[in-house]
Amino acid sequence: MKSSAVVHVIVGNKNTNKCDAYLTKEECKEYATDTTSVGWGKVAKWTNHAKGCFLYGGKAFFNEDLEGGKNTDGGRPICKMAAKKAPVSVTPTCSFTKVGTRKQFSGAERRVASSGMTLQTCKDKCLAASDCYGIDVHTGGGTGGCWLTTGAVGTVAAPLVKSGSAYDAWMKICTEQDSEIELARMLKDVLKNLLEERLD
Repeated sequence: MKSSAVVHVIVGNKNTNKCDAYLTKEECKEYATDTTSVGWGKVAKWTNHAKGCFLYGGKAFFNEDLEGGKNTDGGRPICKMAAKKAPVSVTPTCSFTKVGTRKQFSGAERRVASSGMTLQTCKDKCLAASDCYGIDVHTGGGTGGCWLTTGAVGTVAAPLVKSGSAYDAWMKICTEQDSEIELARMLKDVLKNLLEERLD
């Protein structure tokens, strides 16, 4: 296809009858008037030419037939260039799931506070950090230490440790996919740790 910068149209391939967006009768005539190499034909009904605006023999015509047909004699549809849709910005909604009591993530972590921080404040710190996958907070409520886990949880980068600790592990979930995949992975890890403890 070739495009015209004059009225933002796309001239389709020969012997076709399809546009993603159609010119109006007035726009078709305007295209012919404003394009040096194209003359204006007429408005009529044809069953053997493309629906709407089409190019034939160096002139633009407008076909009022609601279906039209393929330009078997070499005509081309003249289509309106469809407007580009603006990209949709999706802001994930994040929440936290407790995946370990008196257990904590190991691996890559960053300490936010050694004491005096509430669970909610620790969660807020994690929500504000794009590299935070979970948190370790002091067990028992109230205030205490807060660590941000910067390795993907439930993986080698940040597995759960089975030994008792003074912290609880909370996983950050931000998408439906995370909820289904990461939580399933984490729960599998938790069950494995519990089973190992029973065997010990």
